[in-house]
Amino acid sequence: MGAAFHAPLRPVPFDGVAGAPVPGHSVSIRRPPPIVVVIPTCDRPDLLRNRALRSVAGQDAPPDLVLVVDDSSRASRPIVREVVREFSRQSRCEVWYLRNSHARGLAGTLNSALDRLAVHRPDAVVATLDDDDEWDPGYLR
Repeated sequence: MGAAFHAPLRPVPFDGVAGAPVPGHSVSIRRPPPIVVVIPTCDRPDLLRNRALRSVAGQDAPPDLVLVVDDSSRASRPIVREVVREFSRQSRCEVWYLRNSHARGLAGTLNSALDRLAVHRPDAVVATLDDDDEWDPGYLR
C-alpha cells in the first residue's frame, strides 16, 4: 500500500480584511481524519452493550465509525449481532459488524479490523476499546 499524497498548504495572500483571501487565490481546507472506534468482542454481549457501546454513545464528540469485531462468538453470536444492530439504530455514527470465521485471539481480531480499515478508511485515526471497558464522555475530543 503506497503512502497517501497530500498537497502542501499554500499561504493565502492577505488583502487587509481579516479572513478574506485575495481574489483569484484558492484556499486549501483540510478535513480532520475520520475517527474510528474498534471494539473486539467474543461471547460477551452484555458487557459490549452495557459498557463499551454505552460509553461510545455517551461521547461528547461521537466517532465517525464504530467497528465491532466478533472473534467468532459461538453461544452468543445472534445476541452480539442484535446488540450491534440495536446500537446502530440509535447511534449518531456509522456502525460496522465484522465476524471472524474462526477464533483469532485479541491480536488477530484487531488485525482483522485494521486490515478492513486499511482498505475502506486508510486515513482514519483508530481508537480501540475493549468490550468490558468504558471511556469518560470527553475521551474522543
